[in-house]
Amino acid sequence: MNIVFSLPVYWPAVGGCEFLTHELVHILSERDGVGVRVLTQINDQRIKTRAPLWFNTTRYAGQREANYREDGVEVHLLGLGKTTSRLVYPFVRYHHRVQRISTRLLVEVFRRQFRRAAGDVDLIHCVHNGLSYYGVLSARVAREAGVPFVFSPTLHLYHDGWHDEMMRAIREGREFRYLPRLELRPRGYHDRFWLHLCRHADALVTWTGFERDFFVDLGVSSDRIFPLKLGPVIGAEGAGEDLQATYGLDREVPVVLFLGRNHELKGIEELLKAARTVWTRLPEAHFVFVGPKEGRSPDLFRRYRDRRVVVVDEVSDGVKTDFIRRCDVFCVPSLHESFGIVFLEAWYHGKPILAADIPPIRELSPDQLGGFLVTPTPEEIADRLVRLLEDERLRRRMGEWGRRRVESEYRWDRAADRLLDIYGGLVSR
Repeated sequence: MNIVFSLPVYWPAVGGCEFLTHELVHILSERDGVGVRVLTQINDQRIKTRAPLWFNTTRYAGQREANYREDGVEVHLLGLGKTTSRLVYPFVRYHHRVQRISTRLLVEVFRRQFRRAAGDVDLIHCVHNGLSYYGVLSARVAREAGVPFVFSPTLHLYHDGWHDEMMRAIREGREFRYLPRLELRPRGYHDRFWLHLCRHADALVTWTGFERDFFVDLGVSSDRIFPLKLGPVIGAEGAGEDLQATYGLDREVPVVLFLGRNHELKGIEELLKAARTVWTRLPEAHFVFVGPKEGRSPDLFRRYRDRRVVVVDEVSDGVKTDFIRRCDVFCVPSLHESFGIVFLEAWYHGKPILAADIPPIRELSPDQLGGFLVTPTPEEIADRLVRLLEDERLRRRMGEWGRRRVESEYRWDRAADRLLDIYGGLVSR
């Protein structure tokens, strides 16, 4: 079986889609009788974050096609020449006004190149990463080739105005719970083309049961939706980095670790504000932020500068493992998550988590047995962090629960078996 994975941004660029797809690609490529190819446009974090994705994939990505092999898997980068890039620029610049025309134009611009790169393919699996025209392109080529089209929407929901609603509930003495919802908008992750893909793909492969239920409510037939439990992306065993010498993390100081894209949507400002409250009880606690800076994060880190705030842009897999092993609490209070794979990685190393109380994470940690789920206000984050940092037995109990859950529920070998079963049923049909 020859499988093409398509996504506009791929590893080693940083992000959940990139990491998950990279892991799936290499596990499947090791199976007998399975050939895997990746079709993408960007594999560089600097290009990914330069501008909105519509611009990055049409103005700043490669101008020529390129191929390379990474651990035996062929990766094909689609290119767009200078002349074509200039011609399509007005449709990219104003795509939110002429979205239908822009989408059709870009599909036509890339279609032949995509079809040629796909080669002799039996199935195309598109992992969405915020760019609907790329999903439409993948589906179009699949239809022309007469092969099944599988879509993983990586659902990113956001409840606009949640903070104002929460503050109003607090003033009125009511309970507030974050309820993310779908907002169709041409500038964001979701638009009508994206929704059309969800409803007409041969199969939706989701990362959570929450996504499955959500799409059923949108009218997608439940027999075309297949939740898949993925595993943690485990890096190298550890580089043996002397974190005390390099980053000032003395062995006795409490460490709170944020790992991932440093973006305001990930809750970094709320965590930085919470640190000030934590310091009133634990003045030597260190807050470590590991990952690329995106959005307003450079300004936020300047605004909340402190010797106990350690910001590390990029590290090797081994050093990342060193940071996870060194931390006392793994804290990513993000409202903008489709799965939350970083929490599985923390659990793999026996670390308790602190996360936003949103449906995908609630599914990972029912009854908050693996850590605290909070409404991500600085006050609530600080309160739970202090409880964890002051109670070593609580940290160990939650971290151990998470480690057992990863070992029993979230395993890549089972995910690969399940995915090949899904593919086989579609291809044979």
